[in-house]
Amino acid sequence: MKVIYSFLYTALLLGACTSGEGDQTAGEVTVESLKASIKEIDDSLYVLMEKVLATDGFEIDRLVYHEGANRGIEFYKNFPDDEYAPYALDKVIGMYWALNIEPRTVEWLDTLITKYPDYIGLMGALERQKSVYDSFDAYNPEKIEYYTKLMLERDDLSPEKRADFELRLKQIDKSFEEFILILNESDQNAPVEVELIN
Repeated sequence: MKVIYSFLYTALLLGACTSGEGDQTAGEVTVESLKASIKEIDDSLYVLMEKVLATDGFEIDRLVYHEGANRGIEFYKNFPDDEYAPYALDKVIGMYWALNIEPRTVEWLDTLITKYPDYIGLMGALERQKSVYDSFDAYNPEKIEYYTKLMLERDDLSPEKRADFELRLKQIDKSFEEFILILNESDQNAPVEVELIN
């Protein structure tokens, strides 16, 4: 019964999401119509997330995330030069990240990074891409170095993050797990500062 309810709920949701696209059915695809369709998915996911938090065992159907990704891709393909295009791609990345589909996440992250170097959210995209390759399953020192160096070239990098990234480059031959162990050991061997009480 729970599966049937979930299927019906998703079918109704997707039907509601596509009902506001009248100008698209007439063949005209506009920036505004595509932005509206992306917003419909965002609003629907917000409602579904609230339901997840309020209802034990309720899960969001993966089709909703796939639909969200498809709408963002449609925007990008139709209007790649529009100022909203990198935001649409960022949403695509978020949908694939939520679905845990790493190859598609990586592919669209690379598109965002190469096509929109001035995007306001680029630092987050670079960090996410580096983290994919700095994970247990996909450790790739060349990719880690590549994305880390891109971040080190940026002016909006905090001194703390810069120090962290420079340290990671020095230990690039270590997996992330080994790197963390080295950091923990160095923290334990660091001299303890004595706090003077007046």
